[in-house]
Amino acid sequence: MPVIRPALFASLIAPVAATALLAACTPPAKQPVLNIHGAQTTLPAVKGNPGAVYFRINGGPEDVKLLAVLSPDTQRIELHESVSENGLVKMNKLQSVDVPAKGTVEFRQGGKHVMVWGINDAAIQRGTFPITFVFSNKDRIVADVKINPAPTAGNAAADAAKDDHAGHDMAGMDMGKDAADKDSQ
Repeated sequence: MPVIRPALFASLIAPVAATALLAACTPPAKQPVLNIHGAQTTLPAVKGNPGAVYFRINGGPEDVKLLAVLSPDTQRIELHESVSENGLVKMNKLQSVDVPAKGTVEFRQGGKHVMVWGINDAAIQRGTFPITFVFSNKDRIVADVKINPAPTAGNAAADAAKDDHAGHDMAGMDMGKDAADKDSQ
């Protein structure tokens, strides 16, 4: 049987032990985390009109779908997308939104957005309200939406022209009971 000298044994084992020790001490590579960034809305110039919420979703380690948005501080909240068809800009209600792994999805003016009706006065006073984002992987992410003040009277027409809902083909859109009541008055 061959005899292994202790010094030789240590020189053979040292690199293996050092590699194992480094592997144990090295933190695992960071996986991307599904998250919401920069959620904000501007109050509509005309109280009672809907507003839009804009934000960015950063995808996590796997493809998911945004299935719903919920908020206790609003009368109604929905996923929407502005699209151009035959020279007209229309809004379509979305059932879900694909969020690619490690990718981003922008909810911005002229594209995807969350349409919101009736933000309650307490939330307006606080300057924020929560939205819960419900994803297909069972994640629920709560984000605070910053509320920007309504446009000033002098800039209301210019600001309304930039709003996602100005100039849209709203025919067939169910604007809710409050809007229907106003139309009948």
